[in-house]
This record gives sequence, C-alpha cells and structure tokens, in this order.
Amino acid sequence: MVDEYVESGTSAPAQVMMRQAIALFDEYQRRENGKQVLRAMKENPRQGFYNGSRLPLGYALAEVDQRGHRTKKKLVTDPVEADAANDNARVRRDRPALRRLVALQALAQFRGRTL
Repeated sequence: MVDEYVESGTSAPAQVMMRQAIALFDEYQRRENGKQVLRAMKENPRQGFYNGSRLPLGYALAEVDQRGHRTKKKLVTDPVEADAANDNARVRRDRPALRRLVALQALAQFRGRTL
C-alpha cells in the first residue's frame, strides 16, 4: 500500500493529515504569540517605559530597569536638543510673525534702510 503512494509521487493520507495538524498548531502558536506581543506593547507605555522607534527631538533614552535579560528604558529630556526643539517649536508657532518680519526687512533693504 505504501509502495503505491511512493510510485505515484503522492503523499499517503496519514502524511497529509499530519502536515495539516502541524500547520493548524503552527497557526495557533503564531496567533497566541501575536496576542502576547500586542499585550506587552500596550503594557510597556502604561508603566512608563519606551517601546522603541525613532526618538523625538529633544529626548534621549535612559536605562532604568533590568528584567531578566531585557533592559527597560524611559524617555528623558536631552538638555542640548531640548533647546533646539523649543526654538524649532517657537519658530513654527510664530511663523506668520516671522514671515512679516522677513517681508519688512526685505522692504526696508529695498528702500535702503535698516530695521
């Protein structure tokens, strides 16, 4: 009976059933792993820890806790970049006033005066 499947190049029904069972278990494991990862990604910020990605301008990472082989990190303000970030925000907020100032300076320069 086994020789019949080997000669025709097809799998025995038991092999097919075993592959399907393994595939089903694999799918279950992937979904469970996805749920655990999502839960952890939601729990980390709730506890005040950093999940990862690019750091916002004006912040740095500080290692605050060691749990097993993982190091937990938090965002802290970086004094050097914080000034640049504040200046950037101020310029963006005051952009209309800055445009008026630049326009007045250009007009004054055109007329040969200084502001």
